[in-house]
Amino acid sequence: LHPGSGKLRGFDTLLEEARKGIEDKNASDPDFWSLVAAPELRLYEAIASDDVAKNADSICRSLRDVHNRSQGAAQWRSVADTMRFMLDPYMARASKRGKAAGQGILDTIAELSKPKS
Repeated sequence: LHPGSGKLRGFDTLLEEARKGIEDKNASDPDFWSLVAAPELRLYEAIASDDVAKNADSICRSLRDVHNRSQGAAQWRSVADTMRFMLDPYMARASKRGKAAGQGILDTIAELSKPKS
């Protein structure tokens, strides 16, 4: 809610704990949700630090990598909902560059949500 303002005390610790859990799960027993959690976490970090434009390409590449390993579009619709929940408020206050980057991520998710041919 207050990216870049320093009002996110404890957020870094929470992110590190989440990252560790994701890495452990992906090392031992990966599934769609643990794989997609990594780029989602990077998006949360980017929103918190107001660096979405700087990280958008990397986030989209990671999402495409997960898509190449997944089997269906149904799960991607849930990912799209989560991304929109996070990006819509961000884009409402972001710079022109940040809005474009956020829209690029949403466009990538929309593309990945389509059934595979």
